[in-house]
Amino acid sequence: MQRTQIGPWEIEYDREATRTAYARMKPYGCTCAYCRNYVANVSSLPDAVLQLLDNLGIDPAKPTEVFTYGMSNLLEYNGFYHLVGKCAAHALQWLSVAERFEVGFTQNIDMQPDEISPEQTLQMEISFQLPWLLDDPYTE
Repeated sequence: MQRTQIGPWEIEYDREATRTAYARMKPYGCTCAYCRNYVANVSSLPDAVLQLLDNLGIDPAKPTEVFTYGMSNLLEYNGFYHLVGKCAAHALQWLSVAERFEVGFTQNIDMQPDEISPEQTLQMEISFQLPWLLDDPYTE
C-alpha cells in the first residue's frame, strides 16, 4: 500500500491491485447517449484528472457509475470510481482537480464491484462538466 495526500484526505491505496481489478472489469455497460458521451470524452479529460486516475490505478473508461442532471453550455455529470484503498472518514467534500472537475473520497460504497473486496474498497466521487461530442442530437 502507498500513501498520498489529496486535499483533506490521507489515502492509503494499492495502485497495482486497483489496476488488476480494472483489467478484470467489463467495459462500462450503459449504452444511453449520456454515458456514451462520457466515454467519448474520456481521452480528452484534463491532464490533471487523467494523471490522478492513473496514479491511483483507475481506468478512466470504466466508471462504476456516471449520470447527468442537465445541460447549460456543458453537460453536468456526477459519478464514481472504486479503488483498492482506504482513507480516514470525512464528510464528503469536493476538491477541484481541474477546471470543471471535482473529486471526493468516501468509505460509503455504492454498487460494490465484484473485483475488489468490500473491506478494501474506497469510492472516489466525481462531479464535472463535459461537452456534447456525439453526432446524436442532445435531448433532455
